[in-house]
Amino acid sequence: MFLAHVPCAYLVTRRLLKQSALDVAPNIKSQLMRVALVAAALPDLDLIYFYAFDGRQTHHHLYWTHVPFFWCCVGLVLWLAHRVLRLGNRNSYLVVFMLNIGLHLVLDTVVGGIAWLAPFSSELIRWIDIAPQHAWWIDNFIWHGSFGVELLITYAAVAVWAHQRPARAAGTRVT
Repeated sequence: MFLAHVPCAYLVTRRLLKQSALDVAPNIKSQLMRVALVAAALPDLDLIYFYAFDGRQTHHHLYWTHVPFFWCCVGLVLWLAHRVLRLGNRNSYLVVFMLNIGLHLVLDTVVGGIAWLAPFSSELIRWIDIAPQHAWWIDNFIWHGSFGVELLITYAAVAVWAHQRPARAAGTRVT
């Protein structure tokens, strides 16, 4: 996925907050949305290392930021810290954070591949294998049908966001 991580996180988290699946005060919802959007992009921070230091030698989905086992360990540590420090209702932050990390990894599984069996195997598991047909590797993804799904997700997120904007500008709160 190139475009859809943050838009998909916006749609999923907005739905989660709207249905009150997380019992939080209204003023916390905007903070949770920020957590969701950051978490949705967080695994791709490895692209800095990929381009600046690795010289594109290793598929960036093999770095620790794209390994589900790593994020399971992070989630466990955060959950234990939450329990030990008795942080009250801050559990919602952990749920939103981990949900959107997981969402990122699932979206990357579609065509990019994720090492779901790491540390036991470094095989990248993907649902759709895109054959290289164009000289520039990005063209292979852009001209594949799966890119239309990304565009649809991005369009839906922009439409939902734009639809709720006039109400917010008028002073009413739409969640």
